[in-house]
Amino acid sequence: RARLRALGFVVKVVRARAEEAAGTVVQQSPRAGVELRKGSALTLTVSTGPARVTIPDVTGLDEASARLELESAGFEVRVTEESTHDSGEDGVVLRQTPSGGSTAKEGAIVALVVGRYD
Repeated sequence: RARLRALGFVVKVVRARAEEAAGTVVQQSPRAGVELRKGSALTLTVSTGPARVTIPDVTGLDEASARLELESAGFEVRVTEESTHDSGEDGVVLRQTPSGGSTAKEGAIVALVVGRYD
């Protein structure tokens, strides 16, 4: 913005969520390469960073329900199994990382540990 103003342009900044790091110019209008006169207006779209979403707490849910809830919230799910001697824990989410209630970027991986009865 400072550089463009120093060149004699009027600069408007619009902020928007984007995958690029916060503060990164992700779009400009008019586009680069267009000749403009001093005093012309430019609009810069600046990233506020990727969206952060609250992670649902899915511990205690069956694997299918947990996966559906997390994927519906915008997360990718990875599952590992852990042997259990409690038949009530068979197919149930025992732990998750990151924990429910924390926030992460949309599309982040949530790892689930699911019990498998022996």
